[in-house]
Amino acid sequence: MLGLGSWDTALAFWLCIISAIGCVAYGYINWNNTGTPDTISIDDILPDEGGDNA
Repeated sequence: MLGLGSWDTALAFWLCIISAIGCVAYGYINWNNTGTPDTISIDDILPDEGGDNA
Protein backbone atom coordinates (compact mmCIF):
# COMPACT_ATOMS: atom_id res chain seq x y z
CA MET A 1 0.00 0.00 0.00
CA LEU A 2 1.56 3.26 -1.18
CA GLY A 3 4.92 1.55 -1.47
CA LEU A 4 5.37 1.35 2.29
CA GLY A 5 6.04 -2.38 2.38
CA SER A 6 3.23 -3.74 4.53
CA TRP A 7 -0.14 -2.91 5.98
CA ASP A 8 1.41 -2.36 9.40
CA THR A 9 3.69 0.37 8.09
CA ALA A 10 0.91 1.99 6.08
CA LEU A 11 -1.40 1.93 9.11
CA ALA A 12 1.22 3.62 11.30
CA PHE A 13 1.80 6.22 8.57
CA TRP A 14 -1.88 7.04 8.18
CA LEU A 15 -2.50 7.15 11.93
CA CYS A 16 0.34 9.65 12.32
CA ILE A 17 -1.09 11.83 9.56
CA ILE A 18 -4.61 11.65 11.02
CA SER A 19 -3.39 12.45 14.54
CA ALA A 20 -1.42 15.47 13.26
CA ILE A 21 -4.52 16.78 11.48
CA GLY A 22 -6.54 16.20 14.65
CA CYS A 23 -4.03 18.15 16.75
CA VAL A 24 -4.10 21.08 14.33
CA ALA A 25 -7.93 21.07 14.31
CA TYR A 26 -8.06 20.96 18.11
CA GLY A 27 -5.65 23.89 18.35
CA TYR A 28 -7.61 25.88 15.78
CA ILE A 29 -10.92 25.29 17.58
CA ASN A 30 -9.53 26.17 21.03
CA TRP A 31 -7.24 29.02 19.93
CA ASN A 32 -8.83 31.91 21.85
CA ASN A 33 -10.63 30.09 24.63
CA THR A 34 -10.10 31.90 27.87
CA GLY A 35 -9.12 29.54 30.61
CA THR A 36 -8.88 30.16 34.29
CA PRO A 37 -6.57 33.05 35.11
CA ASP A 38 -3.29 32.43 36.86
CA THR A 39 -3.66 32.56 40.62
CA ILE A 40 -0.02 33.33 41.38
CA SER A 41 1.28 36.87 41.38
CA ILE A 42 4.77 38.28 41.18
CA ASP A 43 4.54 39.31 44.85
CA ASP A 44 4.27 35.64 45.83
CA ILE A 45 7.51 34.82 44.00
CA LEU A 46 9.75 37.74 44.93
CA PRO A 47 11.15 37.98 48.47
CA ASP A 48 10.44 40.95 50.68
CA GLU A 49 12.76 43.89 50.05
CA GLY A 50 12.97 44.87 53.70
CA GLY A 51 15.82 42.48 54.54
CA ASP A 52 19.54 43.20 54.30
CA ASN A 53 20.64 40.24 52.13
CA ALA A 54 23.27 42.02 50.02
